[in-house]
Amino acid sequence: MIFVACLTVLAVGRVALSFAVVQKSLQTGAVVREERRISEQNGELREEVARLSSTSRIRQIAERELGLVEATHFAHPDALLPAGAFEVAATR
Repeated sequence: MIFVACLTVLAVGRVALSFAVVQKSLQTGAVVREERRISEQNGELREEVARLSSTSRIRQIAERELGLVEATHFAHPDALLPAGAFEVAATR
């Protein structure tokens, strides 16, 4: 009788352990699928960042939407004023 009880307890334990292993396998599979999905999404986002940050795209937006033009000549205001111009303006 004790042998049958011990055997029953072992069988129930074995079934419970098998069930736990199956549950963990399913959870692991779900985690692997989620990791693949997130990795794929990260790749898509990296491509979008590269596309959005391209120099030619930024230049086009600056010209079309903001009305900016590329500088062809750089002038420094200090270099264009005659010598002493600031002193004359300050005394007036």
